[in-house]
Amino acid sequence: MKRGYYFLLLLLCLPGCMGAQLKPSADDLRNIRTIKVVAMEAPPLEVPPSPSGATLFGASASMVLIPEQSLQNGGRIGVMVAGILMLADLPEAMRKAAKTAVTIDSLLVNGDAWLPTVVLVQEAARQIAAAGRPDVAVRAGLQSLPGIQNRERTFFGENWQEPLRNWYDEDSSRSDYRPLRQQGIDAVVEVGLLNYALYQDTLIVQVCLKLVDPATGRVLGRGRATDYLKTMELATIFADNGRQFKEMFSTLGNRLLTKNLRDIGLLPE
Repeated sequence: MKRGYYFLLLLLCLPGCMGAQLKPSADDLRNIRTIKVVAMEAPPLEVPPSPSGATLFGASASMVLIPEQSLQNGGRIGVMVAGILMLADLPEAMRKAAKTAVTIDSLLVNGDAWLPTVVLVQEAARQIAAAGRPDVAVRAGLQSLPGIQNRERTFFGENWQEPLRNWYDEDSSRSDYRPLRQQGIDAVVEVGLLNYALYQDTLIVQVCLKLVDPATGRVLGRGRATDYLKTMELATIFADNGRQFKEMFSTLGNRLLTKNLRDIGLLPE
């Protein structure tokens, strides 16, 4: 029990060395009329090894194994269950029974994957519009995360966390949003995931937002928030097309988005 508790604390505290949150100035906020919300590339769901880990992948779950030769990392295997990309330890029998996908890109292009930051940007736009800023829209697709050199080798690799921390801490965006400014967009809201893990019966999520001036790339504001939620139905969390997991994620994500949007001044306190 103590070991599990300490592991949970570690997951919650890992990003503690990241840069401080940044509140936009009143002048910056006053000049924002039109907003584009952008989904950043997200890491896979982490499923740390546990004695009951195999129960996460019941017979009712639709499972696709990601090729081991490309994405295996420290004994962990890329897998897609109910459209959710994750990193987990699978019993050998499950590996043999799984249908092997050719590439992760094929899953994304075909629209088979459930993408957490795409879910989050829709909710972020809804909350911003409900707060009285109707000129807000979601940009389709995913924004590449700066610092990922080789997606085939690092999509499920250890160097996800470093690019994520660097992206969050940077005071100037490396993404070129000048075309959006030419379209009349005053600000870009980037939505990313830092912590994203299912540890035994607990889902841990850390959502972060950055407010960017598309004309200059200057970061006007940033915020991050972490929370967790326990489930009583671990063995069936991915059943019924992952309904329970996706509902849990939305509950946590919506809550964290609200806090972050308040922190960067796009929602009232």
